[in-house]
Amino acid sequence: MEPTPDLEGDEGASTPSESTALSSLERRRQVAWELELLISGALLVSLFQAPGWLSRTSERLVMHSSQDTGLLPFLVIYILQMIVMALLGAFLIHFVVRSFWVGLIGLQGAYPGGVRWRKADFSPVQTDVYRRHAPTLAQLEERSDRLASSMFALLFLATFMILVSFLSAMPSYFVARLLNRYVWPEADIFQIFLILYFALITPMMVAQLIDRWFKKRPEALERWPRLRRGLEKVMTFYHYLFLGPLSAPLLAVFSTHTSSRWTTVGSIVVSLALGVTMIVTQLASAGALGFDSYVYFPRDPKQAGLDAAHYESLDALGERVVVPTIQSDMITDPYVRLFLPFDPRRDTEQLEELCPELEPIHSEGLSVRLPLSPDATEEQRRASLACFRRLYTVSLDDQELENLELSFYTHPVGDTRGVLAYLPTRDLAPGKHQLKIVKQLDEEETPEKQERARRLQRGVYYLPFWI
Repeated sequence: MEPTPDLEGDEGASTPSESTALSSLERRRQVAWELELLISGALLVSLFQAPGWLSRTSERLVMHSSQDTGLLPFLVIYILQMIVMALLGAFLIHFVVRSFWVGLIGLQGAYPGGVRWRKADFSPVQTDVYRRHAPTLAQLEERSDRLASSMFALLFLATFMILVSFLSAMPSYFVARLLNRYVWPEADIFQIFLILYFALITPMMVAQLIDRWFKKRPEALERWPRLRRGLEKVMTFYHYLFLGPLSAPLLAVFSTHTSSRWTTVGSIVVSLALGVTMIVTQLASAGALGFDSYVYFPRDPKQAGLDAAHYESLDALGERVVVPTIQSDMITDPYVRLFLPFDPRRDTEQLEELCPELEPIHSEGLSVRLPLSPDATEEQRRASLACFRRLYTVSLDDQELENLELSFYTHPVGDTRGVLAYLPTRDLAPGKHQLKIVKQLDEEETPEKQERARRLQRGVYYLPFWI
């Protein structure tokens, strides 16, 4: 009588067909490690260029968007940056571990006998520690091979998890946009998005909690069959919504071959590492982090007397223009060309507060620009420019300049939108002069925040120049 196979047991016993499959898998693995190294090396070279490109793309997208329309580009770039960071870390670890494994293979080929403990000149305690706690070359080779072979699957599992979080947030974002535009225009779109997103994932979380309760009380499954069918429908829906057919097999293999404690700890560590990396990257790009030994120099360029970001001739504008600029620190032209940038994320609301009667020239968001589409009328342009004059206060040598003649302008650096003013220099004496530009404070901020902004001179720019 043939033994009945244990369908619910472990995969420890191997049948002849399983042995054939294992040998076939072993042959494929022996060929695959060379491809793994080539793929890891090529992708590492490519991915190291991706963070810079994503950062530049993020700046170009976000700088042209208000707080409402900028949420989608921010989410897209943020998720892509998380995926790139995960790919970089995983491929780097795989490349190092697989290279280490190749070294172990070569070492075992050169010294097949392993350690010759009779010839070891270690002290007795050290020898005992080595023999008790140090793995053999074969054990180390097997562990590193298992880690390197699993790294690609772990990599794609992490990528799926990040991608799923993005895809699940998209419906909430588009519904939040519609509600903000047609139902609650006074509400914050980000708050609407959070409410909708939590409403989307709450049924899944409740279903999982109930299912865990069923795990502790299996007899309750027969007592409430309708509840079981409802849970099955809910979890099936989220299974396909969260790309379960692709990620569930990987997750099931890892969860059944590793300790649940180590799986949880590893997930937390990876998530924290990605989050900390993103925060540090953002702080470094914003200039909030630095490392230097200039202890006798002020950190603020305003106090240093000359900020290169204000002068186009010094080629220090970066990927976009975020502060007022003039053409050079040494003016030989008959006019000083002053550019005042416009930031939709902050200045749109400020402009609406300063000029509540101002009508938008066109709608916000995605638009199709046809060659014969009507543009702004002369009256609309004049009204907008008149409101722009109230956004900034410009002074030359402590004399406020009124009724500046402004023109719309798109700066070639980053296609930054703003306004342009030409200040004549014919009446200025040779020597040093200084422009002071003060941006109006947000009236909705508390008096404490406004006072802190004045103390820190937030929105105050000094542009000295020489004639």
